[in-house]
Amino acid sequence: MSDEIAVTLQPETTRSPAFISVYSNHSRMAMSPWDITVTFAVTQDLAIGKVTLEDQVALRLSPQHFKALCVSFAKTLKAWESRFGEVKIPPETGQIADAMAAVILGKGKGPTTRKKRH
Repeated sequence: MSDEIAVTLQPETTRSPAFISVYSNHSRMAMSPWDITVTFAVTQDLAIGKVTLEDQVALRLSPQHFKALCVSFAKTLKAWESRFGEVKIPPETGQIADAMAAVILGKGKGPTTRKKRH
């Protein structure tokens, strides 16, 4: 029998005087060998053929912290959806995300808008 006792530490949280709360309805990502940057923005103008985004903040993370955050996001979303219902994402959002991922991975030119032919 071991005399070891498992201890779970609960960190104390304090708030910096420089703390800010930011709303975002758009984000994009960039990466380097050393970090991943997530830039959060707000849609300011939606005109025909034009979208204006205002960057609010950029968050630079180590790849390890980014992955841990992704796991935490997935768990939080699963809990939210089990309590409130599935979050629906418009199909074009997935297409834009795929195009942005292709740019990050160097496999594409980014999201584009195509005019409908009549």
